[in-house]
Amino acid sequence: TQTIVVDYCQNLECLHVGDEQAGCTYYWSPLWAYVFGVTDASQTPEKLTAYTYPEGQGKKGANNVVSMIYRWLQQHGFCKKRITGKELNIIADNCAGQNKNKTLIKFCALLLEMGFFEKINLIFLVKGHTKNVCDRMFNSLKVMYQRSNIWNYTELLEVLDKHDDVKVDPVWAEDFHDWESCLNQHYKKKLDKTIQEYHLFEFSSKSQDKNARSARIMRKFECAVTENETEQNPTKADDYELLVAPKYNGELNTSSCARRERKDSMHDSLFVEGLENCEAPGVSPIKKVEVWTKWLSISDKGRFLDPKAKWERVCPKPTPEEVEKVIADRKKRKEAREDERRKIVEDDAEEDEAKQAESDNDESDDNEAEATPPSSPRRSLGTRLSSILTPTRKSPTRKNRKRG
Repeated sequence: TQTIVVDYCQNLECLHVGDEQAGCTYYWSPLWAYVFGVTDASQTPEKLTAYTYPEGQGKKGANNVVSMIYRWLQQHGFCKKRITGKELNIIADNCAGQNKNKTLIKFCALLLEMGFFEKINLIFLVKGHTKNVCDRMFNSLKVMYQRSNIWNYTELLEVLDKHDDVKVDPVWAEDFHDWESCLNQHYKKKLDKTIQEYHLFEFSSKSQDKNARSARIMRKFECAVTENETEQNPTKADDYELLVAPKYNGELNTSSCARRERKDSMHDSLFVEGLENCEAPGVSPIKKVEVWTKWLSISDKGRFLDPKAKWERVCPKPTPEEVEKVIADRKKRKEAREDERRKIVEDDAEEDEAKQAESDNDESDDNEAEATPPSSPRRSLGTRLSSILTPTRKSPTRKNRKRG
């Protein structure tokens, strides 16, 4: 049984000031380096393989994750023809854009259908309990990084590769493949069921359904989180559902010959024809300008311009057109900020004028009220006549009360 834990590390800076105060560099645009960790949890102590690449060489999507998992499996003797592993457990968090998506689900189905493993368990940690062994190993990875000044990408790789239990493996754009397009050729584009509500998926070659005998069978488990503990409530043992359906020309119940042809075509697309590479996203022009102007001005020139730094791949020099574009964009943003500031000042001035005018009106009303003497309230004519015409009754004296 092989168990691996996968996760992305916090973004690291290719140009990093860790041995002193950050100063003005705190406000500059950082040039990121991404680290995808695969920890082998089947051995003690655990070993971390840190696949590191600059932001211009790749994104942090499903194709990148699947490419690096497949790279790790090949480096450790798996995913080879006529070699079948017993059981593979892949543990990851619930990030939908990276791990919990249809691309990784179909990739696990492909590994089983190709005969690379007899059983695969894809386990996603429950929300609030996603701390894993990769996060602990990342702390060992960044021990020297946090206290070092780094002036090129090669120095970053050397600093990260200091710990005995950590192996840094640099990857580039040609190492990322378009797995999504390949898997959509062999499986349906959309899954038959939603996957976000489940946390454990089981791929087994020993299915109870005779009409579907390969890796595409997925067993599902529901997970419920309580206040004190996490409870996993599995469904019935025979509750298998066809979530990752293959693309057959005919019905699902096809002959063994058709399944063999399908397996051969999948093998050819993986090992013979090869997968298409993902397009490198590149570095934004503003980061190029800041690296080759601001960062260069404060750095150690000898280390920054080292021929081994591979700047042509990490962050090439900006072209004159890119420099002009950055200058124009900065000018536009500056004008927009000035217009906004001017509008705020004008609005405040209008508000102050309105408040001043209102206070002046209140003062004039108070002065008029003080100049006019207060007059007694005048009764109406009807009230005065009724008081004159109505006789008043005198209260009886003590003498009259005794007589009565």
